[in-house]
Amino acid sequence: MNEIKLLIVDDDINAIKSIKSTIRSYERQADKLITYRVYKAQNLANAVKKIKYYKIDTAIIDLNLDPNVSDNTDGNNIIHEFINQSRIPIFVVSGTPEKLASDFENNNLIKVFTRDHDVNEKIIEIEIPRIMLSKTI
Repeated sequence: MNEIKLLIVDDDINAIKSIKSTIRSYERQADKLITYRVYKAQNLANAVKKIKYYKIDTAIIDLNLDPNVSDNTDGNNIIHEFINQSRIPIFVVSGTPEKLASDFENNNLIKVFTRDHDVNEKIIEIEIPRIMLSKTI
């Protein structure tokens, strides 16, 4: 069984709890292919520290980390740092996915999802296992 180090970057504690709940549900399945070690960050500085210290395998990032800023620069800045630091697969989950910086639109390391009722399941149960297991084969 493969353990994946997942960093969740979101300022909404309920969104983080929802992702963790999805992971717990996935890990209870008998036929799971991976397990998750989850780390969380709520801002750029904390995210950069975690990716360096824990050697993160993949990340789920919200674009709008500061409700007082409408241009989503925090999330885009974090993605930029991740691409420069480690080149890990990144899953962007946002209510405003169109605000992803144009620099990242054709980057094959980044997959963008609109925040909806089953997005966590799509990422945790399908996307991450598919990508991470294909890297180990």
